Amino acid sequence: MKVCIVHNAYGRLSGEEVAVDGLAKCLTARGHEVIRFDKTSEGFRDKRMDKLEAFFSGIYSFQSRREFSALLQRYKPNIVHVNNLFPLISPSILEETAAQKVPAVMTLHNYRLLCPTGLLMVRGELCDRCVKGSEWWCAIKSCAGERSKSIAYALRSWIARQRSSFDMMSKFIAPTDFVKSVMVRYGYAPERIAVVPYALNWDWTALKPGCGNYVGFAGRISPEKGIEVIVEAARKNPLINFRFAGHYLQMPEVVRLAPTNCTFLGPIEHAQLGEFFAGSRFTIFCSTWYEALPVSLLEAMAHGKAVVVSNLGSPAEVVDDGRIGMHFEAGNAEDLATKIRFLWERPQLCQLMGQRAREKVLSDYSLDKAYAGILDVYSAAIEHEVHR
Repeated sequence: MKVCIVHNAYGRLSGEEVAVDGLAKCLTARGHEVIRFDKTSEGFRDKRMDKLEAFFSGIYSFQSRREFSALLQRYKPNIVHVNNLFPLISPSILEETAAQKVPAVMTLHNYRLLCPTGLLMVRGELCDRCVKGSEWWCAIKSCAGERSKSIAYALRSWIARQRSSFDMMSKFIAPTDFVKSVMVRYGYAPERIAVVPYALNWDWTALKPGCGNYVGFAGRISPEKGIEVIVEAARKNPLINFRFAGHYLQMPEVVRLAPTNCTFLGPIEHAQLGEFFAGSRFTIFCSTWYEALPVSLLEAMAHGKAVVVSNLGSPAEVVDDGRIGMHFEAGNAEDLATKIRFLWERPQLCQLMGQRAREKVLSDYSLDKAYAGILDVYSAAIEHEVHR
């Protein structure tokens, strides 16, 4: 089978990039021909002309559609697998898949089909104004942080809705039941959405038993990740060390204001994550938004680490409370601090939970299971296109 994978990379390594690359490697290793249609946003943050280009291309990119049309005609893929379209590709290519009658599926890494920013959140609070009303709430509330960016996000969502761009998708793929439930809650037909975990290979992970001497967090250092909640919980546990791995450009003040038991390592290479997790006693993921499926959460579990997660979004679905980790009330630093103390004082329990976490990842999130689910979706999408 020929599969065209479409993705606009964000310019910095993220869980989404790891998931997309994992998909491509999985398909290639099993004999499928993978064609990539990629663009990257790297370097667009600081250049005014590049920002202007991103503004217009995110709304509707004629150039991307021309390039994509040529790719479809040249390689004639059996199916197109879309991941991220913004800001340089745009939904314009979906019209080309429809015009050339190529079935298309899309993995829902976030909620951009419902919310212009993809987070269903504004300034630390969950928000569904755009879903219930109009995309223009994004511009009114300046949800993207900058007025011009917020207007661009609202405009591109409005135009995609006016042109019924995403109605051209044959199927959607949700990485968890929770993501599917959110999409269904806001109007998407359940039969259009299949739940399939990310195609990730755990062969590179190696279990390194040990108690660890710090509490770890790996991921983007940004407000929706609940970083301030972790820092406040650390302040309440001054004798416990905390280490954060990830870019903190969005929250530079957090480094200056954090207590001395917090160490911010900045970004680390993906290959170094094993050592980072191995040195931790357990890890924390306390997002305050409806997190889809953090790859770093699964990686921590694969390395045999217990996990403390907020009772919100997919992490609460993945982590069995009391068995492979613990839940705490989202945004509640006191509750988090209490759970941290409880686990820290019980290293043997942490190791037992970590073993169970690893077993769950290797079973429920195996590469074979993901591959079987992906093929089922592709087959259903191709069948749907035949009868459209």
